[in-house]
Order: sequence, then structure tokens, then C-alpha cells
Amino acid sequence: LFWENDSIFISHAGISSLPANLFDESDTNGILWNRAPLKNIGQLQIIGHTPLEEGVPKFDETANSWNIDTACVYGFNLTALRLSEKGEVLKTISVKVLEEDIEKYF
Repeated sequence: LFWENDSIFISHAGISSLPANLFDESDTNGILWNRAPLKNIGQLQIIGHTPLEEGVPKFDETANSWNIDTACVYGFNLTALRLSEKGEVLKTISVKVLEEDIEKYF
């Protein structure tokens, strides 16, 4: 459900500032489904799950987190960060989604 080292914590939706059973897959504030503000955990959090309308990754200084859900499902970009072991962003990679790869929800 997550990957971490001393500096970085990566999960689908992040560690919520709200009370949660973090690793319970049905908890809406857990690391799979959280959409509440993130808690600063002393590690850089990298998350997705909450699509960003502008289609670009966003850093939250207060939570020390990057949201890299750049709304590929809506035709924007698929994004990744290349990080050092200490969590420094070395490169941002964003690729425009091809129209034929977008699942039609509407």
C-alpha cells in the first residue's frame, strides 16, 4: 500500500490530517482513499488520487507533499517525479495522454 525510506513516503492518497485507520482499505481517510488535507509526517509525501484540474503537479509546503495526479483520466497528463534518496526533485516527467487511452466515463 506504500513505499518509504527515511525521507520519502509514497502512497495512493497520502496520510490524512484527519483521524484514520491508515492501512484499512475501506477507510475513506486511509492511504488509499484520502482526499482531506495531508498531515506533515516529516517525510516528503508523494500522492495521487485527487486529480488536479490544471493538469500539473502541485507541491504543498505545509504538508511537505507533492500531488502528482495530473488528471490523465480526464485527458490531461500522466506525471512522475524523479527523486533523490533524500526527496529532492531531480526531474518532473509529464506526458500528455492520448485520446484513445482515455476511458469514457460520461
